[in-house]
Amino acid sequence: MELCPAEDKQDQKCEEFKAALWDFPLRTGKLRQERRERGERKEGEKERWEGEAVRMKGKKEKSEGVRDYKKEQGRREEREKEGGKERRRERREKWETVGEGGSRG
Repeated sequence: MELCPAEDKQDQKCEEFKAALWDFPLRTGKLRQERRERGERKEGEKERWEGEAVRMKGKKEKSEGVRDYKKEQGRREEREKEGGKERRRERREKWETVGEGGSRG
């Protein structure tokens, strides 16, 4: 008269193991949340978050710098375009005055 056959013991251990594995991420998440609520941090955790803030600030400055560069580039292109129009106008006027003089022909 066995209380628990060998197969049932194996299945029971397997089920317990599966339950423990399933509970592990939930349990660690709860522990982390409780620790956060109490204001406790692991060693080095605070520095990591501070580093993250510094990195994000650097990203923001970089994106602002890129934006400024693109604005300046647009202004530069606009000035070049205006300069090109000006040079064409000067050439046209030069040829018109040469044509009026009658020196060509």
